[in-house]
Amino acid sequence: MKNTLIKALLVIGVLVPASVLIATMLWNGVLTQVVSWAYPINFLQMFGLMVLIYLIYPGQKPSFKTNADDN
Repeated sequence: MKNTLIKALLVIGVLVPASVLIATMLWNGVLTQVVSWAYPINFLQMFGLMVLIYLIYPGQKPSFKTNADDN
């Protein structure tokens, strides 16, 4: 249980902010120069945008199907 808690805190504390920071830098560095409708956004705006996208498109969990003959 302790190992799972450490992994969860690592994801929440390091990976999520890092991905939001990278997405913000890409948005501000590339998208604002390429298209005329995009304006620079800050960290919290990108975090909110990523949460909304996750709510709309949550993805699919991988599922493994096993046959009864495999056992």
